[in-house]
Amino acid sequence: MDFEQRLKDLKKQIGDAFQDVPYPGDDNIAAKRGYEEFEGLAAFKGKHWKDLTFEFLVPRHSSMTFFTSEAFRFYLPAYLMISAEFYYESDVLSDYTIMDLVLPEEGDRWVEDVRWERDLFFERFDPMKAEQKRAIKSFLEYIRDAYPYDSIYNKHLLALDRYWKDIE
Repeated sequence: MDFEQRLKDLKKQIGDAFQDVPYPGDDNIAAKRGYEEFEGLAAFKGKHWKDLTFEFLVPRHSSMTFFTSEAFRFYLPAYLMISAEFYYESDVLSDYTIMDLVLPEEGDRWVEDVRWERDLFFERFDPMKAEQKRAIKSFLEYIRDAYPYDSIYNKHLLALDRYWKDIE
């Protein structure tokens, strides 16, 4: 299997699927007051996801957690592309990105309030178009195939099994 070509195709699929997602606006990036300053979200103001680099995103690996749903949908393609291309080099960015794609369930060790976290999951992903959801599924399948023995806790498999596998 030619993973170099597959990565190129995946990045194109993600780019095409998310090309029309509108910028959320400078005042609609942080989900709560204070996140802009404390979580470094102000650095995203005025930036298009297509312009975000490895060097910009890696120090902001957990930023998606603090985005509004609109900002999450807008910046997600950059996180997916960087995670796929620089899986090892991106340190925990890949892990955080994949975790945000897992539908939380009761009993998950990392879930504090399952109802709230499930609501947030659906708030983020339900508005997406079918081709965007297919691109996310393709990302998870790429990670599964390209790194079969090296994903922390196999969260990509959990994400696929709980939600993304049924995306057509």
